[in-house]
This record gives sequence, structure tokens and C-alpha cells, in this order.
Amino acid sequence: MAESAGEAASTKAKAKKPDIDFSDSKAVVEQYTPYVRSIAGKVRKKLPPDIEFDDLVEYGMIGLLEAAQRFDPNAGANFMTFAYYRIRG
Repeated sequence: MAESAGEAASTKAKAKKPDIDFSDSKAVVEQYTPYVRSIAGKVRKKLPPDIEFDDLVEYGMIGLLEAAQRFDPNAGANFMTFAYYRIRG
């Protein structure tokens, strides 16, 4: 039995939304730490060598938590896209 276009879009939208409570800071940090570290690594390449990687990760975590507080999952945006600019600084 084939899905209608509306059912397929609804299923796809549900698959994109992460099953995470953005008000739970610990869960957000656990879920997105690899993403923050990846962004920090890319940013580090453009900075002087005396800037510590761990400092960039910490600033990224602050941005991640700010993004989690401001994110509205009902707005239709992807959290990683929303958080990217706050993490990057």
C-alpha cells in the first residue's frame, strides 16, 4: 500500500526531529558534543596556534546551550542548523 504525499511528508518531518528535550542541558550536551568538537576543529584552523582547542570547545558548549534555550522545534528548523552559528560564535 503506497503512502500519500502528505503521509510521506509527515513521516519525513518526524524522522528529522530529534527525540531530545532541549530544556535538559545534560542531554543536549551529551547528544551534541561531537558536533561542537567538529566545529571547534574547523574554527581552530583559521585561528592563531596559541588559541587552545579546549577553549574553543568550551565557548562552543556555551553557544550550544544558548541555542537549546532559544530553539523552537515547532518552527520547522533543524536544530543543528539553528545551533551552528551560536556554536561557531
